[in-house]
Amino acid sequence: TRKVKYTPHPKAYTAGEFNYLEEDGKKPYAYAVAELIDNSLWGTHNNDWRKIELRIAIEPTGKSYLAVLDNGSGMNAKELEEWATLALSPDDRDRPPASDQERNISQFLNSRISKFGVGSKQAGYFIGKSIRMVTKKQHHPGVNELEIDMDKLEERAKRKQEVYEDTVLSRPVGEWEKAEMNNPFLKGLADFEKEHTSFTIALISKLNLKYLLYGASPNDSVAIKRAGVSLLRKLAHIYYFYLHGPDIELTKLAVATSSSTSAPSNSIEGIRPDTAAPTSAFTAVSMKIMCCKVVNNSLELLLNADIKNDKHNYEAKMIANSCASFPFKAEVTGRGTVFGILRYFPYNGVSETVPDSRADEAEYLSEDETETDEEPNESAQQRNGKKKSKRKEKRTPAKGTGRREITNGDVTADGGPVSRSSNANGSQEDTNAEVLDSEDMKLFECFFQGRLVPFTEVKEISFIKRTTKSLQQLRRLRGSLFFDDAFQITREKLKFTDDVQSALMNKDNVRYFRERQAVRDMPKAFAKFLSNCATYDKTFELTDSFPGENICAK
Repeated sequence: TRKVKYTPHPKAYTAGEFNYLEEDGKKPYAYAVAELIDNSLWGTHNNDWRKIELRIAIEPTGKSYLAVLDNGSGMNAKELEEWATLALSPDDRDRPPASDQERNISQFLNSRISKFGVGSKQAGYFIGKSIRMVTKKQHHPGVNELEIDMDKLEERAKRKQEVYEDTVLSRPVGEWEKAEMNNPFLKGLADFEKEHTSFTIALISKLNLKYLLYGASPNDSVAIKRAGVSLLRKLAHIYYFYLHGPDIELTKLAVATSSSTSAPSNSIEGIRPDTAAPTSAFTAVSMKIMCCKVVNNSLELLLNADIKNDKHNYEAKMIANSCASFPFKAEVTGRGTVFGILRYFPYNGVSETVPDSRADEAEYLSEDETETDEEPNESAQQRNGKKKSKRKEKRTPAKGTGRREITNGDVTADGGPVSRSSNANGSQEDTNAEVLDSEDMKLFECFFQGRLVPFTEVKEISFIKRTTKSLQQLRRLRGSLFFDDAFQITREKLKFTDDVQSALMNKDNVRYFRERQAVRDMPKAFAKFLSNCATYDKTFELTDSFPGENICAK
C-alpha cells in the first residue's frame, strides 16, 4: 500500500478562463470583475453607507493593476485563509442564514450572491496573474495581507514543493513597502486604508490586457478609456437595482403577497410611478470607477465616474422609456419564487421607444474616441477612412429597407394590425409568420438575488399567447425576472443551470400572484393590460428590426 497526496494543480484556479471565454464575442471582462464586486456587496451588507470603488491603472510598459475597494467589515487572518481555500463556500464558512428581514427584501436584493467559494479566485486569474487581498476589521489594530501569485504557484508545482502555502502578513494601516509608496496608484490604495476603520482591497496585478484592451497598445489612452466606459456601462446594468434600490411595483407586490391583511391599493394598474419607495432592510450602494494611465510616475486620469449616475445602460433605458408595467409573482412548485415585471414601450408616432441594448458611449467619449472596427495595427489614415465611410453610411439609407407606416385602419382577417415590410420597389410582404418564429423575440432578462445573469434570457412565459393580432404589441414588451437562490446558476454566474424557461412555461407547476391575491386566469389579466397599452400607441409601424430585439449582453 502507498499513501498518496492529491493536491490540485494551480490550473484549478485558472479554469474559469475557459468558462468566461466560452461566451465568445460578448466581452466577458466585466462579468469577471463582477465576481469581485459580489464579495464587496456581502462585505458591506450591514453598512449604513456602502462604498465600492473600481480602480484601474496601466503603464505604457504593460505593467498594470485593477483594484476593487470597499468599506465593508473586512477579514481577520482566519477569514482570509478561508477566502483563499478553493471551493470553500460562504455557507461552509458558517455564514449566518438569511434573516426574515433579508428574505423579504424585494427582488431578493440581500447581497447573498456568492455561493461556491470559487468565483472570485477564478475571476481574479482571468483578470490577471496575481491576487493580493488587503483587509482590516474594525477595532483590529492592523491590516492583514495575503498574496497568491499564479507564477509562484506553478513554479512550486514544477519543483514538487508545497504549492498552496503562503503567509498572511500583518502590518500597520497605510504602511506599504517603500517602493510601492513611490507608485502613485498603490499610494492611493494606502490612502484609502487611512480613511476607513474597516475595509477590503482586492488588488490584481499583471493584468491580461488582451481581454481588457482587446489587442490595443497599453500606451493607447483612448483604448483604456473605452475599456473603462465598457466596464462602467455593464456594471451599471448588472447592479442596477443594488445601485438604485428595488422597483416600487415589485416592492408593493412583495409586501402585498406576504400579508393577507394589507389594505387594497388605490393605484392605477399598469402606470409606473417615477419614484421608488424605500425598503427598510435594503441600503443602496455607492459604486465608482476610475481608469488612468501612469505617465512619468504620475496618474493621467482618463475616466472618473459614479456608476449610479449612468443613464444609458440598458436597465436605465428600460425604466425611462416604458409607459406601463405589469408586475407579477410566480411560485414554481419544487423550485422557488420569481418576481417579474413586463414593461410596454409604445410607438410614439415618430419612432419606436423600445430601448437599444447596445451601449451608448457618447456621454463619455468624443466622436474620435468612439468604438470603431479598427485593427490594432492599422494606420491613423486607415482609421480615419473607416470613420468617414461610417458617417456616410449613416446619411445614406440602405436599399431594400423602405418602410410603410401602418395605421389602426389596416387589419388582418382576425382583426389584428397588418404587419408588412416594403422593399425599394414598393412590393409588400406579410412578415408575421417570420417574426412569430423569430429567435430574437426575447422578452425577459434574468437576475439572481438582484444581480444580472447576463447569458440567460427567457423568450416566453405561460400566460403570454403569441398571435397575429397581438404580435405588434408583443414586440414592444421587455421585462425582467428576479429569481431567488433556490434556482441554480453556474459558478461564474453567467447562466442559470436550471431550465428556467421550461419551469415558467409549465402552467401546472406555476402559481401566479397579482396585487394581493393569486390569479386564476393570468392570460386574461395580461390581455387586459395589453389592451390598455394600445392606447399609448400613436400609430402602428413595422420596422425591419426593433432596436431592442436582442437583449443579450454584447
